[in-house]
Amino acid sequence: MNDDQLSLETIMATMVHDIKNSLGLINSQLDGVIHKLSKTSGEEVNSLVRVRLETSRINNDLMHMLGFYRLRTELLSPVIEDVFLEDLFTDVISRFDMTLSELNIDFSLSIAPEADCWFLDPVLTEGMLNNVLTNSIRYTHSKLSVKVLVTEDQWLKIQITDDGEGYPESMLNWHDEVSDINFKTGSTGLGLYFNQQIASMHETNGRKGYFELENDSDNGGAIFTLYLP
Repeated sequence: MNDDQLSLETIMATMVHDIKNSLGLINSQLDGVIHKLSKTSGEEVNSLVRVRLETSRINNDLMHMLGFYRLRTELLSPVIEDVFLEDLFTDVISRFDMTLSELNIDFSLSIAPEADCWFLDPVLTEGMLNNVLTNSIRYTHSKLSVKVLVTEDQWLKIQITDDGEGYPESMLNWHDEVSDINFKTGSTGLGLYFNQQIASMHETNGRKGYFELENDSDNGGAIFTLYLP
């Protein structure tokens, strides 16, 4: 990488950071408007909540761009610590409380007793979960569930399930196309690729984190399952 390329990437990263901060201000103002209107006008509030979801999705994309910059410049590395998972998920879900309520989405969270704490990077994991939950809320019809448990072979398993239309075939096969991402399509797969990079940064005894995508064959909907060693 030459100096000109690094300078350009640094400038772009700074611009992305500024845009992300502006989106944060817009989201905060939207939350205030939604709160004021929630007692008087259901339909308008629903539309604003959908706008709020879209700004959150854009914010996630900007986070991915910053993440790729840090990966490329070797500035992104995990800080693994012993994390209480109930606290982690309380922080994550609190950001969606208003959205879930206003959209009348039936949400459930289940954390198995053996999954009370785990060694992971809380910041990177929260970012990944925020991204997945934003998309799940965007596409679900009326239900969303999160289940956390420890498998028999000692993986932390985090499963997020909605009752929407499920993942399209192109997303289910994204691993096969990760080296040939098509930026001309509506879905680039960058979010999935970045999430995989974050998951794989969690490594223990030669085992790296990963995730799987599938559709619920019985009830419909998408299932995102994250495995951390």
